[in-house]
Amino acid sequence: MSASTPWTAPPAGTAAIRCRKLVKRFDDVVAVNGLDLEVRRGECFGLLGPNGAGKTTTIEILEGLSEATSGEVRIRGENVLEFS
Repeated sequence: MSASTPWTAPPAGTAAIRCRKLVKRFDDVVAVNGLDLEVRRGECFGLLGPNGAGKTTTIEILEGLSEATSGEVRIRGENVLEFS
């Protein structure tokens, strides 16, 4: 999407966020291990878990601040990341 293209909401049936088989490794540490996640448009969602569970790492990948090792990420229906 270019800067001049106005944002339009995805269709009601479209997920706002979708992750499939998301993995993030830091050397020998697996921070996110095969995460499948779908947040629907208009849904309120929270990530809960103990320290070291991969919550912050997942959010950083969704924000584009960190690169996943493998998996698929779609934001508002657009493919942000896809590995085979």
